[in-house]
Amino acid sequence: MNALGGGNYAFETIGSTYRVVFPYRKEWLRIVSSGLVLVVLPYLLFFGNLGPLFATGFTPVNLTTLIIFGVLVVVAGLMVLELLWQLVGKEVVEVSDDAVVMAHQIFGIGLSKRFPADKIGGIFVSQQNSWAGVGSMRRDYRFFNFSRGWVALTSGKSLLGRPLTYRFGTSLDASEAGDVVTLILSRFPQYKVESRPAD
Repeated sequence: MNALGGGNYAFETIGSTYRVVFPYRKEWLRIVSSGLVLVVLPYLLFFGNLGPLFATGFTPVNLTTLIIFGVLVVVAGLMVLELLWQLVGKEVVEVSDDAVVMAHQIFGIGLSKRFPADKIGGIFVSQQNSWAGVGSMRRDYRFFNFSRGWVALTSGKSLLGRPLTYRFGTSLDASEAGDVVTLILSRFPQYKVESRPAD
């Protein structure tokens, strides 16, 4: 195993596979807001208006309260996931002759997307700033989102026939993204883009 990397990524070779690990880019506004939601939710669940749910038992009259309780529990779970992703999340990309696998991991567990080599249109430095409006609090859960970062990969087509673009490397700058793409393409030239798509 050989390892190297820049300030924002670790790069290693495992047999014939390249593996690149990036810490997820921290968005402090989202971290603070998720933390605040997690402070307020327990109050609502146990001491606020839902407290009588536990005192009176579950009757048909309390069905609405039970539904609200369920929704708040789901929201709390998503906030915990988002907070952990922001604090300790890692993007892991494994590149081989057969496929590229992109994963979002928290403590080594998470989601992944596999792109077979014959379905990949190319790997390149994205020209689109996928972090535009980063300060906005638009509620898309970053853990589930594979469209952010400076390194792009095209695979498949949308319903309108445009190439689907997936991204990784959120913690990189444009120069580091170029270094990562160069490292990948030096070993896997089949992923070189013939003509750069409009991402």
